[in-house]
Amino acid sequence: MKKRIRKSTIIVSIILLLVILIILYFVFIYTYKCKTEECFFEKYQKCQRIKYIKDGWEYHVKGIRANNICLAKVTAIAPEGIDLETLKELKNKEMSCYIPLDLTIDTLPQEHIEYCHGELKEAIQEVMIKKMHLYIIENLGQGQDFGV
Repeated sequence: MKKRIRKSTIIVSIILLLVILIILYFVFIYTYKCKTEECFFEKYQKCQRIKYIKDGWEYHVKGIRANNICLAKVTAIAPEGIDLETLKELKNKEMSCYIPLDLTIDTLPQEHIEYCHGELKEAIQEVMIKKMHLYIIENLGQGQDFGV
């Protein structure tokens, strides 16, 4: 009789442990994969764990951190609509964005780049500086005559 009780106790304990592990997986590890922009924004506004790929950008929302801050990782897989040189500089780089929850409404994480840090942010800023420098050089001397 004692052996039966021990076996049944062990079986119940194993089943209970499996149930706890499954619950922990869904609470702390599982990430929903959105296929539409509507799905992404619906879950991003609540800062739920999701992955979403759009136009060569991957968004991986990790969840809420302290003080209603939403952590989102942004990776430039192969961004569309940019020139080849810029693509080479951005491709496969990542940044972490700590976005206040009230700014997650209908805007992508990189639209609030001031809340981001990482290689991708640095590369985006570098590209912007190069383009502004080129624009200034190309337009230097055009327009107003300064009487020189």
